[in-house]
Amino acid sequence: MSVGVVASYGGPDPARPPTVRYDLAVASPEIMSTFLPLFIFGLIDGAIFAVAALGFTLQFGITNVVNFAYGEFITFGAYGVVIVNALGVHMSFWPTLIVGGLSGAVLSFVIGRFLYGPFFKRRSQLLFSLVLTFAVSLILFNLYLVIWGSGFRVLDTSSYPAGSADVHTVAGVTVTTLQVLFVVYAVICLVGAHLVLRYTRLGKSMRAIADNRDLATVCGLNLSRITNVTWLITGFLAGSAGIVEALQTTSFAPNLGDTFLYLVFASVVLGGIGRPVGAVLGAVIIGLVTQLSVPIVGSEVSPVSVFVVLVVLMLFRPQGLFGSTGRTSFAGG
Repeated sequence: MSVGVVASYGGPDPARPPTVRYDLAVASPEIMSTFLPLFIFGLIDGAIFAVAALGFTLQFGITNVVNFAYGEFITFGAYGVVIVNALGVHMSFWPTLIVGGLSGAVLSFVIGRFLYGPFFKRRSQLLFSLVLTFAVSLILFNLYLVIWGSGFRVLDTSSYPAGSADVHTVAGVTVTTLQVLFVVYAVICLVGAHLVLRYTRLGKSMRAIADNRDLATVCGLNLSRITNVTWLITGFLAGSAGIVEALQTTSFAPNLGDTFLYLVFASVVLGGIGRPVGAVLGAVIIGLVTQLSVPIVGSEVSPVSVFVVLVVLMLFRPQGLFGSTGRTSFAGG
C-alpha cells in the first residue's frame, strides 16, 4: 500500500535535508479500498459467529454448563441435513437451515436432558463439568468419524439459494447473495432472541434463573422444564450455525464445529460469559479483528490476533465487556 508523500525543503538552502510530510488526501482512497472490504467481510463473519455465540452463552447462563461438546452440536446440524438428503429429500435454503437447527436441537436436548442433567445433580463442580463435556465432545467426534468417515462432504446443491453466487455492491464492496442471506438469518435469530427474552414469560423465566437459580426455585419456576427448553433453543442455534458454516466453506468434515468453536468461545468471553448482548457484540468484534488484521499479520496468523485482543482486554476487564455475573439480559437492564 503506498501513501502519498510530498518532499518540502522549507527554504532555498539546497543542502538542508528534505522534510517529509504525508498527504492523507492521497492516502485515504487507497486505505479505504483496502480496509472497507475487510470491514464489510468482518461484519459478515461476526454475524455468523453471533448466532453460535448467542446459543452458547444462553446455554451457560441457564444451565451453568461450560459445554465443550457445543462444537459437535454445530457439526451435527450439517450431518442432519446429509441424513435427510440421503433419504431422497432435497430442500431449499430456508428449510435446510430449519432441518439443521432441529438436528442440533434434538442432539442438544438428548444429551442435556439424559446425560448432563442427571450427572450434574450428583457432581456440580466446574471441574467435573469440563471433564464430562470434553469427553462427550470426543465421543461424538469419533462417532461422526465412524459413521461418515473423515472425508469432506458437501450439502445438496438445492440447499443453496437461487442466485447464491450473484454479486451485489454494498458501499463499493462486492458481496454475494449467499453472504447477504447469512446476515439476514443472523439478524432474524438475534431479533427473535431479543423478543423472546424480553417480552415472553419463558424469556423472563430464563433471565430469572440465570440471575439467581435458588431464588427462581423459591418463586416456583419450573427449572427442569425451562432448562429442557433452553437445550432445545441453544441446540437449534448451534445446528443452524453449522449449516451456515457448511454452506460458506462449501464442504465440511467432522471437525466443522471445532474449527470455529474457539472463535465462539472468544466471542462469549470477550462480551461476558452468560451475557447474550455481550456475546453478540463480542462476535462482531472478533469478526472485525480477524479480517482487519489480515493486511498486518497475514491471513495465516490473523486468528491469533483475536486472542491478542482477548488477552489485552482480560488484563483490564477480566469479566468481559458486559460482565459475567448477574442477569443475562439480552435487552439490557
